[in-house]
Amino acid sequence: MKTTIARLDTAIKNILDDYADDVRDGVLEATKEAAKVGAKAVNANAQSTFYGRKYGRSWTSKVVPGRMLTHGVIYSRIPGLPHLLEHGHAKRGGGRVAGRPHIAPIEKQLAEEYAKAVKQKVHGST
Repeated sequence: MKTTIARLDTAIKNILDDYADDVRDGVLEATKEAAKVGAKAVNANAQSTFYGRKYGRSWTSKVVPGRMLTHGVIYSRIPGLPHLLEHGHAKRGGGRVAGRPHIAPIEKQLAEEYAKAVKQKVHGST
């Protein structure tokens, strides 16, 4: 595509805008996929670690897209319980119940995989 010197700034701006849109779409796609995978992994880990399937099935995810920042949120529909089960809690008659880490290992693994996916989307969208 040929362009004149007078319109060079507009051409460069259009190219950079297209690239930014491609990167934003790629990051959004990677975030959605990571959130789904993370929710399924925590679901499976919670069901194998704790008795009863209600807690395991309570895990879900959502993506909150923004102009400059996209959040992927993995959460349980039973508020407060994940913290108590992950970190332990006090017993009614004294003493403590030990925590069973079932979220932290998945969080660490998912963060690494997400970083790789975003890097691939950004470098692959040129």
